[in-house]
Amino acid sequence: MPDDDDMEFLEEAEFQKIQELERQEEERRCPSLRSIPRFYERKAAPLDESTSLRPRVLREARSRLLQRKSSRELLDEEDLHMILVLLKEQARRRRETLEGQSDVEVIDYVGFCKIRKELLGRGERFRQYFLPTTFLKFPRDQSGCIAIVPFFTFVVRKVNLKQTRVQLSYYDALGCGFLREKAAGAW
Repeated sequence: MPDDDDMEFLEEAEFQKIQELERQEEERRCPSLRSIPRFYERKAAPLDESTSLRPRVLREARSRLLQRKSSRELLDEEDLHMILVLLKEQARRRRETLEGQSDVEVIDYVGFCKIRKELLGRGERFRQYFLPTTFLKFPRDQSGCIAIVPFFTFVVRKVNLKQTRVQLSYYDALGCGFLREKAAGAW
């Protein structure tokens, strides 16, 4: 029995073969395609999903793409907990008030960079949250420090927003970038 890699290779080879046969058939019907590429292809009309293989294959491919993206790019609870622990390790208490609060845990840019370096060693998905521009979005005190609670809240909200987008994408069956009323109701 072939393993998953062999099956994937065989599927890809068969797909390439089918595409090549379709291209040759189109060139036979319209000889100008040999020298002039086709610039526009109409989007296929929605077909009955129960009888057609194409929509089911597209839906499965889209589902796998979304699963792969979410596993590579989205942070999970463990990642968020690790960020919070690292922020608390690098934080220092300040008795002064920042926007009316007292005894605030803050982090300076050097600590921010240390956390970024450590997290990037664990994966690229952390990079977007630890950019210099992200640090500069937050109010800083006289010594250039930012409060860790608003920063962590920002990270959690960004993660939740991305998770929601991925969840909504599962219901966008045609891949149009928007949901129809029926799909929105299903969500």
